Amino acid sequence: MNKKNDYVVHDATPRIGLDVPLDLFGCACAVDVTLRRIHIATCLFHFGGVILAIVFLAMGDDWSIPVVTSFGDWRRRDPTIDGCRDDNCFVTPAHGRLGGGRISLQGLVVAFHGLSFAWQFAVLVDECGARDGIRARYLRQLQNGRNGFRWTEYALSAPLMTIVIAVIFGIVDFYALLALAACTSALQFFGYAQEVFLTLGRKINDPFVVRSPIIAGFVFWIAYWSVIATAFHQSISASRATPSPLLTGLIGGTFGVMTFMYASFAGVLAYDVSRKTSDRNKNYANVEGWYCVLSLLSKWSLGAFLASIVRVRATVIGLGFVVDAPCAVATTNVTTLANLTATTL
Repeated sequence: MNKKNDYVVHDATPRIGLDVPLDLFGCACAVDVTLRRIHIATCLFHFGGVILAIVFLAMGDDWSIPVVTSFGDWRRRDPTIDGCRDDNCFVTPAHGRLGGGRISLQGLVVAFHGLSFAWQFAVLVDECGARDGIRARYLRQLQNGRNGFRWTEYALSAPLMTIVIAVIFGIVDFYALLALAACTSALQFFGYAQEVFLTLGRKINDPFVVRSPIIAGFVFWIAYWSVIATAFHQSISASRATPSPLLTGLIGGTFGVMTFMYASFAGVLAYDVSRKTSDRNKNYANVEGWYCVLSLLSKWSLGAFLASIVRVRATVIGLGFVVDAPCAVATTNVTTLANLTATTL
């Protein structure tokens, strides 16, 4: 083996069991066979997810939502009186569009599958012998019990998944979606911070401090899933019409499966936290493989549920958003809401 590849073998082999030299695109390097096969499989399936979502877009099987936000609408009881003196004004909840743009949910599916495909494909095809190459950096991170590439991808793709989930559950306010996306991205930061803290465990004497990122991440996870679940319950319980059992069943299935998937990520991280440092260094590649598989399953599950919901919406229910309705209907609804919920200032 030439010298420029030796450092990969010697660095990686003792720490995480990457002790099987393989000829990868003409470049011999040390790599765990199972992990490499997982990367190849997940790359293919993520690429398939991108293609399938693009096909759905081309066929028109998409659910695009208008970019809207809610706000307090100040109104005058007597339009002939200028200003808000003499109790002339009241505030009523209202919503309005932010520009004329729309958010394509299938477009988000393309994006989060594409992000997962990109970093794993880069790891597979990068020249192993380059000291500053992506694969070399990837192996060095694995031998230190962490993977910044994965957590960076999660920080970009998981918020997109959260937006899709939130819209499915009835949250369409643009700023609420941004807040949930930011919360999800922060959750990935805590995941990476936990791996870093574990590698610094000997330098941090307080076990609580070492495990503080996973505790903070758990709080974030409970917080934003509670918001999504509460919004769905409010949408169902306060609606004037009873939703289709088929649609609510699909949405309930989405909630159950995605909650399980996200909890599984937390379970893998908790397992990693519970191990001794020596055990982590020996088989961190196994943990990496589990993360890759869970990422694939969660993204494909969400894409499948979205496709099913879109098809039911289009062919059975004809479901749409009120902002897409004729102006006369929307105006009537807002006026009725104003009469019911007006608050005197």
